[in-house]
Amino acid sequence: MASHAVGFATGGMGTAEPLTHAYGGKGFSRGGPLKTLVGSYWEINQPLRQLWVNLSTMSRRSPPLFPQTQRRAEALGERLRLARLRRRMSLTELAARVDVTRQTLSRLERGDLSTSLGVLARVLGVLGLEEDLDRLAQDDELGQRLQDVRLRRPRRSSAGKRADG
Repeated sequence: MASHAVGFATGGMGTAEPLTHAYGGKGFSRGGPLKTLVGSYWEINQPLRQLWVNLSTMSRRSPPLFPQTQRRAEALGERLRLARLRRRMSLTELAARVDVTRQTLSRLERGDLSTSLGVLARVLGVLGLEEDLDRLAQDDELGQRLQDVRLRRPRRSSAGKRADG
């Protein structure tokens, strides 16, 4: 990314490099008057950059969980943490393999359910536990009982109603 007005382009890791090559070696030089007056691109735009990061990563406010649900989420996070540790993986290594930040994984391991289901699926895959996804809501006993009750309920036929009346 180049800033022709300032005369600096950001290199890797947010460092500022003068744009001497863009102008055939002429123009801006390291430590020249423009850099002294204006500073590097990184120094100037860091507050704006931080505001953008805060706004783009700001989580939406979600309704509070029931206490039992929160405890289950925390237990799931603890099981994921233990599975990672049993495999002798650091948080950084797992984050790199799942392609998320360490903070996201840390939130998941603390039971924060604002992380996506996709992240959970990728974590389970890296840990070799992807079959556990098949077990989620597998035995829907309540739903089956509700369905059975509806099936057993006798229906009144309209023909029987007419014969009586």
